Amino acid sequence: MSVRCQSTSLAALAVGALAVATLSAPPAAAAAKSPISHVVIVVQQDRGFDDLFQGYPGADTSPDGRLCNGRSIPLAPIGLEASYSLSNTAEDAWRAIQDGCFSHERAFGDPIPPHPPYGYVPHGETTRYFAAAGAYVLADRFFSSTVNPAFEALQYLIAAQADDALDNPVGGWGCDAPKGAYVRTFDGKRRRPCFNYRTLADELVGAGLSWRYYVAAPGSPGGQWSAFDAIRHIRYGAAWAGVISPETTFLNDVANGTLANVTWVLPSGANSDAPGYQSASGPAWVTACVDAIGTSSFWKDTVVFVVWDDFGGWSDHLVPPKLDREGLGFRAPLLVVSPYSPAGRVAHTSYEFGSVLKFAEGTFGLAPLAASDSRANPFGKDTFDFSAPPRAFVPI
Repeated sequence: MSVRCQSTSLAALAVGALAVATLSAPPAAAAAKSPISHVVIVVQQDRGFDDLFQGYPGADTSPDGRLCNGRSIPLAPIGLEASYSLSNTAEDAWRAIQDGCFSHERAFGDPIPPHPPYGYVPHGETTRYFAAAGAYVLADRFFSSTVNPAFEALQYLIAAQADDALDNPVGGWGCDAPKGAYVRTFDGKRRRPCFNYRTLADELVGAGLSWRYYVAAPGSPGGQWSAFDAIRHIRYGAAWAGVISPETTFLNDVANGTLANVTWVLPSGANSDAPGYQSASGPAWVTACVDAIGTSSFWKDTVVFVVWDDFGGWSDHLVPPKLDREGLGFRAPLLVVSPYSPAGRVAHTSYEFGSVLKFAEGTFGLAPLAASDSRANPFGKDTFDFSAPPRAFVPI
């Protein structure tokens, strides 16, 4: 729920910060040979790796953060239910990448501590997430494919691009936004926050496969995270039936024996982990989603990717790789839950949002959509061992 400030100086920051890299397309060997036929992507909000998995054994975290005056301070315990949020615009991310500090970020709410971005979630609130990591796989070098916040980040999780859009829209999100709503682009233009590029859902339908996107009802907290609302041909076509509200329908559908080949599950605001909602119920929501799959008939051929859409403005000590002017952004946590995921493994390979799409594409024989899923590292043996028999589900 972070409030996003606007700036006109991003283009200069981007040019100074990044050198465009040549894109390559490593083969999705791990996915192509998998016995997986269902991919579930549970998308939480606004948490960085140092913030959410601070001190996890074997993971690359730092207990300290560097202020912009050069001084280091210990990260403070700040609960999920904190009453303030942080600015996490693309400019905020670029400045943090350039300067190696987060002091410039604004905080919104009350009360606000002296150094609001420099915190971590106390371990008493992340018990379920730590348990999931201990039973399955935690990736500590999983980067957002974009420096942008939620609007574009969610586009990358359905289409591996955001059509050069910059920061959250003004005046409303998606094709349903009121007249006059706009989103800026990296070259300084304004456009409607309504796109028409090809998505993973389009590829699935073309291959005779199914998809579903579960999201909170429009107008309710979390309803703004309906990524397909920003895809014109889906929003105003028959495929819109694949977007289902409320998001809790997912739990009922799985219990009733219904699961699409690819499923996105978005939370309500209260269950999102996003700062500012004053709620610590996100881990229980994620647990419910994972346990629903694990105790169903789908467990033996399903992988659940639990991702966070962006770093939320929180301090993180690891500088992202520089691939293009949109990213990579800061680390976000990734949990890989499947019967073929090694128990307690911490994956140190560099992955990005495009790696999740790449896995689905490799699994179902689909082509890459854009630069992110073309260049992304495929998930390998640090996340899956398909030569081993499927493990029994370990409840979270």
